Amino acid sequence: MAALGRLGVEPDDATVLVEAIEARILARRSVRSDHNEEVYQLGALFAHCLAETLEWELVEVSWDTIVAHAVVTMDRSLAILPFLAVARLYDVPSESAALASSFARLLEGDRPPGLERGGYAVLLP
Repeated sequence: MAALGRLGVEPDDATVLVEAIEARILARRSVRSDHNEEVYQLGALFAHCLAETLEWELVEVSWDTIVAHAVVTMDRSLAILPFLAVARLYDVPSESAALASSFARLLEGDRPPGLERGGYAVLLP
């Protein structure tokens, strides 16, 4: 994948990959250019890290007229929209980057406070 070459890391440590994704976005988001291809590549890599490491599932979700890809827990109580999360960091330079810290919290088993059985939360890092 071209994104791995740009990041300069090996694909064997998801935490390092997510940190590299975040660093790449922070370094490039102030550059005025079309980031669509990079958003797609880094979003796919972020989705892969979430799905493989957390043992979540990549699914297609839709509501109203919107169709998106999400990585969800097996019980469907939590979802992350990885492409949206990456795109938002490019599109809103004032946005604090939290991909790596959110990923670390999920690895530790942290869940949103107040999430009740049968409820759901969409997490935006």
